Amino acid sequence: AAPSVTGGGLFSPGDPLGQLTVSGGLTLAGTSNLLFELGGTTQGTDYDFLNVTGSAVLGGTLSLAFLNGFQSAVQPADSFTVLNAASLSGAFANAASGARLTTTDGLGSFLVNYNGLAVTLSGFQAVPEPSTWTLLGLGGLAMLAQRARRRRRD
Repeated sequence: AAPSVTGGGLFSPGDPLGQLTVSGGLTLAGTSNLLFELGGTTQGTDYDFLNVTGSAVLGGTLSLAFLNGFQSAVQPADSFTVLNAASLSGAFANAASGARLTTTDGLGSFLVNYNGLAVTLSGFQAVPEPSTWTLLGLGGLAMLAQRARRRRRD
């Protein structure tokens, strides 16, 4: 039987970006934090990739971080397969399959999907900067004030 690895701390496949292959099984304990860094769209080169030749048992937390200013280039249509395994079970405590997960820097979120053999990130949504919300709010107030002035004139 292939050896099995159990992780209980910070586990990051790249240094800073890259690919790690675990020959055998991998169990992520409840105390583990699996960190994937995203710096582009090429698997194992521009973003972290974890390949498990045996079974992977998910647990602990999943973390996502941007590198190299990639948060300004990532598109909603981009998809990232960050983990492949011969079989996949369990779940991250903070990211069920089908749930959104915010990046560690708070700049956006991804849809996390487990499909039985892989963990994939897709559907990036940027979090608007506070200045954007301020402008939207001021624009709304200006529209309300203009509407109130028109009513007074009628």
